[in-house]
Amino acid sequence: IVFFVSTHSKTEVVSKITINGNSRITNETIILFGEIEKNKDYSLKELNDVIKKLYLTEFFKVVELEIEDGELIVTIEENPIVQNLVLNGIKAEKFKEKILEILSIKERTSFIKSKLKKDISIIKRSFEDVGYYFVKIDTKIIENENNTVDLIYEIDLGKKTKISKIKFLGDKIYKDRKLLSVITSEEAKFWKLISSNKYLNRERINLDTRLLTNFYKNKGYYNIRVNNSYVNFLNDESFELIFDINPG
Repeated sequence: IVFFVSTHSKTEVVSKITINGNSRITNETIILFGEIEKNKDYSLKELNDVIKKLYLTEFFKVVELEIEDGELIVTIEENPIVQNLVLNGIKAEKFKEKILEILSIKERTSFIKSKLKKDISIIKRSFEDVGYYFVKIDTKIIENENNTVDLIYEIDLGKKTKISKIKFLGDKIYKDRKLLSVITSEEAKFWKLISSNKYLNRERINLDTRLLTNFYKNKGYYNIRVNNSYVNFLNDESFELIFDINPG
């Protein structure tokens, strides 16, 4: 969103620059980021460009400009800084570190609330990759006195999602038993207590698609297409894993 306030609709030469509202970021830095120049004849479009440049830094929640008698008044409100970012509910430190690396909101960076939804999706996707498809996430934002916030994610992993059935559709030629021996994913059976292959895993599904493709090519079906690999939700703990095969 671009905010612009001016007492004049025409261009005006800026002979003085005044900045209000900043505490962390210096006047010089704001002038540098906005590419603001003295003794320049600013049009309305150029002033709006200054505002866009300042917003792109992600340091500011509000930016307003006003020109009065050649004085450019820049009024800003800084975004708070994330002082502490906490992920509760994750025991594995390596996995926690991996997630922290890929989040868009990090410690010591600006807190932009609109990015929270994206980061929640990133966390959920990360857990889907290792078999947790019903993760619940609540967030707490604690505002501190020094324009900083503590951001806390409360994560409930739920149970790992099992593969109750694997199906092969299309003109598959080979029997299901043979195709099951080609892929790494396995149906969850009561005797498979140790195997992790019974849990739904996005990377493993991609691997299985490649394995099926290579299997058919080795059998002479060079135009093989595994058109789709997808999951069908059955209940809160299990899915069907389905491969649609066109050997050509």
